[in-house]
Amino acid sequence: MSEAAKMVKDFMRFNPTYFTGVSDPEVAGRWLMTHRRLHQLLEVPEVDQARISGYCLRGQGAVWWTTYTDIHSTPSTWAEFRQVFLDEYIPTEVQLRLREQFLGLRQGNMSVSQYMDRFRYLMMYAMDVANSERLQIYYFIRGLDERIGGVIVATGAETLQIVYDRALARETYLLQIEEQLDHRTPRDDLQLDHDFSDDRDSRDAQYDYDDGQIDWSREDDQDQTNDQFNNDDHQVVQEIVPIPIQQPRQLYIQNQDQRDRSWGQRSEGPTVWSQGQT
Repeated sequence: MSEAAKMVKDFMRFNPTYFTGVSDPEVAGRWLMTHRRLHQLLEVPEVDQARISGYCLRGQGAVWWTTYTDIHSTPSTWAEFRQVFLDEYIPTEVQLRLREQFLGLRQGNMSVSQYMDRFRYLMMYAMDVANSERLQIYYFIRGLDERIGGVIVATGAETLQIVYDRALARETYLLQIEEQLDHRTPRDDLQLDHDFSDDRDSRDAQYDYDDGQIDWSREDDQDQTNDQFNNDDHQVVQEIVPIPIQQPRQLYIQNQDQRDRSWGQRSEGPTVWSQGQT
């Protein structure tokens, strides 16, 4: 058995789908996607992929393929075969529409596996922008749920398959968390509230204790400051000599006596003045 025949036999063991030439873009696109994945799984050489998939064409599909290979040479790469096939069975306007769907694809409510299936299908129509592993990874992560894609971005994965596997693992983890929350009983909620209350009371007690220490220290400092102020005030009061307050009449008589003594030194005798004289 030749090497080519052996590859075809191994390929057929996986029961690949057949294409009969129906004018349905969805059917044609999925046939291409399925065969591409089988080629990658079996590590079929690039130059043999178009010829092997050609064996899986039936009906009008087989007629078309026979006619094409009689006129043209067999495509040497899968990319060439894919483009020839798309041009034959999928109108250009449909290809452009599906290309736009790929560029705007988001996971939304789909599971990761459903999202990956849709991603691979639409990617066939956007190979001009997703023509490398790096770009395929970029578009795949961009469309993932942010709870999944946000974690995968930091892993630095090098292949789309690795990214896909990690996305599945992350999805499984999130589903387990949601399941635990859904099956939580009222007793679990009560325990969570109790634990939170104990933790909060512990923090409040610590804060109260710390505040008490601070307040006591402030009170001690304030008492010492007040004592110092009181001592200083008392010392100042003791140093002040009280000055007796004289009544206005006493001051008048005292001043009058001083004037009388002054006049008495100039005249023969003192002149006595009464308060009522002017």
